[in-house]
Amino acid sequence: MEHEPQMRPGSTQRGRTRSEARVARGVGAALALFAPAMLTGCGSGGARQTLQKVASWTATARMAADELEARHTTPRYTGKTLAVASDQVASQARSFAPNDLPGALRAPAVGAVTAARQAIRDMSRAAERRDGAALARAAARADSADRALDALLAALPER
Repeated sequence: MEHEPQMRPGSTQRGRTRSEARVARGVGAALALFAPAMLTGCGSGGARQTLQKVASWTATARMAADELEARHTTPRYTGKTLAVASDQVASQARSFAPNDLPGALRAPAVGAVTAARQAIRDMSRAAERRDGAALARAAARADSADRALDALLAALPER
């Protein structure tokens, strides 16, 4: 039988205070808003869908960092969110097929996906260390990668 965590005075569930539980629910709801964007193009794959998924995870990572900076989430929660985002973007980067893109967009697309992967990985590591300055620097790089991804997606013809 698994041991359940002790409830703290004033807590509501598994060691969370009412305030922490309220924040967790709010962040969960905010992340739920991004779920449709994260699932965009989950069908056939392809370079466009990969770019969309990487852009969505990049936005999610940036939002998680913003929520931590605003003290709406805990470092632990943000670290877990960023770790998942990092894993997902790394997976997308491994399966990325830039040859599906027009020739002029291939190199910029590879660069944007690589920049997003590295920035989110660094955000995750900074959150683990609870290094706010490093997290902010990596988040700024993620913003730059996200803008590049958005520009690439805008340049691609709709299928």
